[in-house]
Amino acid sequence: MTGVAEDGRLAARPEQGHAPSPVPGAHPVAGPRAVEDSHDPVDPDRTCSVARGDVRTQVYQPTPHQVEWAADMLAQGRLDLERPANWKGSGLPAYAPHRMFPPVPLAGGGRIPAQILLGITAQESNMWQASRHTVEGLTGNPLVGNYYGIPFKVAGDENKWDVTWKDADCGYGITQVTDGMRLAGRTKPGEVALPPDQQRAIAVDYVANLAAAARILAEKWNEQAAYGMRVHDGDPARVENWFMAVWAYNSGFYARKGPGEPWGLGWLNNPANAHYSVNRPPFLDGRPVTPRTPRTGPTRRRSWAGPRTPSARPPARTGRDSSPPGGTPRSSAPRSSPRGCCSAWWRPTTATSVAPSSPTTRP
Repeated sequence: MTGVAEDGRLAARPEQGHAPSPVPGAHPVAGPRAVEDSHDPVDPDRTCSVARGDVRTQVYQPTPHQVEWAADMLAQGRLDLERPANWKGSGLPAYAPHRMFPPVPLAGGGRIPAQILLGITAQESNMWQASRHTVEGLTGNPLVGNYYGIPFKVAGDENKWDVTWKDADCGYGITQVTDGMRLAGRTKPGEVALPPDQQRAIAVDYVANLAAAARILAEKWNEQAAYGMRVHDGDPARVENWFMAVWAYNSGFYARKGPGEPWGLGWLNNPANAHYSVNRPPFLDGRPVTPRTPRTGPTRRRSWAGPRTPSARPPARTGRDSSPPGGTPRSSAPRSSPRGCCSAWWRPTTATSVAPSSPTTRP
């Protein structure tokens, strides 16, 4: 056998091992190669814009403190973050999330409550921007909803691992932004692909992702306002008044097309949908069964439960940076399991206000 010495050991090859190790950014252009390469784990025939398994794409996994800080800044209109070129291996030029995805003014004025944004992040992704295998403070694969288009339910004689690219969901990151996140030329009917840099920012940067989601939520609010649809007095400061906007965020709002044509909020999240049990208990009410079976109720039910009963997160590990963007790093010593965000409570006398259990500060 070539390369084997007389004593049976592999012969030394001193000329090997001196080439520089490949690192993220070693290739001049982020993303898949133009020609399929058997050594490249990127799927060139995929539908979703930002690929999994691409060493040139690194997605930072934020801590819950960082997510809450970003939601607070967005809600207050104080987000002024600047990302340097190739931030955390993103492959992007320098940009500012709040300028890339500027806020959409709400019809009638006001702003989106931070607890609504945090509830959506808890429901859509468990506050993850990267894959669930990625430790907070490190980078990994993007978190993508049904990247391979695998069916959720299959018959006994079907292969549940069949890849069907056209059925891929392509929801990215902490708020599962979906519309516009497919590759140009592989979009769904009526969908327009976002510019590549915006797609990439949504996939790799939790702040950009949250800013994009805030735009979508505001657009849903405004669409319904144009039809005179509102909850109670329509005051955006009241979290319960976002009931229909959050409903539309997940299952869509369909404009009126003509007499006799169905229009309005998507049926999937209708509380009357027979898919959900009529005697379902409140979500995250302390019963162990509810977080184990998250699909037993509409999305809004789970989005409201997130701020009320934030999920506990594992303690920080040595080396994690739990500081907000641009902030002073916290101690890397292990700490007790934190909540995903400051819990909120509705005042029992009016049930129209939400208040944090403790002052929300920059972590």
